[in-house]
Amino acid sequence: MSLVLDVDAAAWREHLRAYVAAHPDVVPVIKGNGYGFGRRRLLDEAAALGVDTVAMGTYAEAAEALAHGSFGTVAVLEPWRPSCLPAQEARQEDGAGHVASVPASDPRVLHTVGRVEDLEAIAGAAGPVRVAVEVLTSMHRHGIGAGAVAGLASRLSTTAAAGVQVEAAAFHLPIDRPRGSDPVQEVCAWLGLLRDAGLVAATAYTSHLSDAETAALSAQAGAVRLRPRVGTALWLGADAALHARGRVIDVRSVHRGDRVGYRQRRLPADGSLVIVSGGTAHGIGLDAVRVPRGLARARVLAVAGLDLFGLRLSPFRWRGTQRWYAEPPHMQVSMLFLPATVVPPATGDWLDVDCRKTTMAFDEIRLH
Repeated sequence: MSLVLDVDAAAWREHLRAYVAAHPDVVPVIKGNGYGFGRRRLLDEAAALGVDTVAMGTYAEAAEALAHGSFGTVAVLEPWRPSCLPAQEARQEDGAGHVASVPASDPRVLHTVGRVEDLEAIAGAAGPVRVAVEVLTSMHRHGIGAGAVAGLASRLSTTAAAGVQVEAAAFHLPIDRPRGSDPVQEVCAWLGLLRDAGLVAATAYTSHLSDAETAALSAQAGAVRLRPRVGTALWLGADAALHARGRVIDVRSVHRGDRVGYRQRRLPADGSLVIVSGGTAHGIGLDAVRVPRGLARARVLAVAGLDLFGLRLSPFRWRGTQRWYAEPPHMQVSMLFLPATVVPPATGDWLDVDCRKTTMAFDEIRLH
């Protein structure tokens, strides 16, 4: 059994080089499942690109980047909390039982601090500590609120004396742009608030600004250096170079009324049952929650109606058409139903897979 991601290595790497050349201040984001490629592979690619900074999702992931040894700065997106670094370090145990740690005062680590009290708490680490202050943008996830910024100046003098070096501000912005919102002006307003509070950030790390928005912000930010943190557009921007496929394991003829699968549902017509590699363990059938708008709402309602009758389109394609599940995907395989009017694949053939790579765990990644 095999669910694979085939990669046109030359086209993919050409995209990576072109993106970094066009965005010299970019900070590659490497987190979670490594955008389908795996974090270790992306760390190698980032090193080959010559970037000086990478952003890792958690402290456990940051330990991998520090062990890689190729980057001057490893920024941690997870906000620092006293509880997440017992004894001022994060620990990660690999499969061989080795433990990697992230000392709070490692000069390569840039911590994200989103609460004033944490800015003071991290000062307890031995040695100097590098910090980016995250503010509470309209995303309302992590960050210091506007009301707490006013008293930041007095806290900064205390923490600076204790060895905390606040060298940047961080802005994690929404992806959607509701009517009347202006992310450029939002960041500019925050930079002004921070400046008035005594924090003149030399660097601003941003997430989810378009190239045009970054250019507009740069024109208004003065001497502040903008460092866009980018994951999807960098690693998954060369979509044509990435080809997910599942191998067909079994094909058999079936008849209307036959019961199949774990749930023993009756088939609606004569046709073929296709068993293909790729199930829930790979991320198949796991949908990220989305908020539908406009015509998309009608599609969601239509799909929900079909679900009532046990009908659901799979992400697998055969002969250019998305095919139906015979029943919900299993852990490592999926059962598909093809009507009798469709010539089925043969055992060993490959089916294309339309999948969200940030939720996938491929059996194999093949660079050609």
